Amino acid sequence: MTFIGVRVVDGFLRTGKAKADAKSFDRFVKNAESNQRMFCSQKYIENFLAEGTLKLDTTIIKSDDLRKLMEYGGKYYGIGSARPQGYGRFMIAYWDMI
Repeated sequence: MTFIGVRVVDGFLRTGKAKADAKSFDRFVKNAESNQRMFCSQKYIENFLAEGTLKLDTTIIKSDDLRKLMEYGGKYYGIGSARPQGYGRFMIAYWDMI
């Protein structure tokens, strides 16, 4: 139910960057329909700080619980399509209640 109880106020987090500024991440991925491999290349940004405001429905999840969930997910799972290769990991630099 967390996806119902958390909303990013602007619809996204701000990084201060507008385009991929690092080398591309290249790899072979499995095509789901044929089991064949295909080459995939994606641009990414690295070493950035993302900021944003989250609005919580505290009847579903409390702020401290969401922070713990995000810290755990950032450390052990990450975000993005390259999670299995170890990319997309993140840490919470600061967390403030307003």
